[in-house]
Amino acid sequence: PFYEFQFNNAAFRSTVEGRAYYGFGAENRFILAGRAKVGTLIGPSIGEAPPDKLFFAGGGGSVRGYAYRNIGVEGPEDTVIGGKSLVEGSVEARVQVTDSIGLVGFADAGVVGSDSMPDFGEDVRIGVGAGLRYFTGLGPIRLDVAVPLDAREGDPSVAFYVGIGQAF
Repeated sequence: PFYEFQFNNAAFRSTVEGRAYYGFGAENRFILAGRAKVGTLIGPSIGEAPPDKLFFAGGGGSVRGYAYRNIGVEGPEDTVIGGKSLVEGSVEARVQVTDSIGLVGFADAGVVGSDSMPDFGEDVRIGVGAGLRYFTGLGPIRLDVAVPLDAREGDPSVAFYVGIGQAF
């Protein structure tokens, strides 16, 4: 909970995220991984909510293939201003090919809504791709390539991500 003083709004913001992993094969070299995240902002309208309390999606830690924070409610002149609800999900199929090399196929999806309760009638954005993992003592070095299935203005046609550790 928080209180926004400029417009005198009491508000509540919450997110819940869950992750699951299932390994099988010799030494669990094949892993199915899933992630789901839900968020809500109850109280002020989008215009009266603090911008840092609104929800966005898109980018390497969210819906890969889309530009960072480019999934959200559209404001004036097609700018993305964020929203009051968020639903995201990801699935990955991870294969450890050798002791130091792994391959990943993934699909991510997300929707940001203008109401506190998610409305799946709004456009769900989906990104798909593949990745390469180089396993080190600190964790895998990650290289992912993703494409958005419904790109809008500001979204790349192909996106590249480099990081340390799995995406989730």
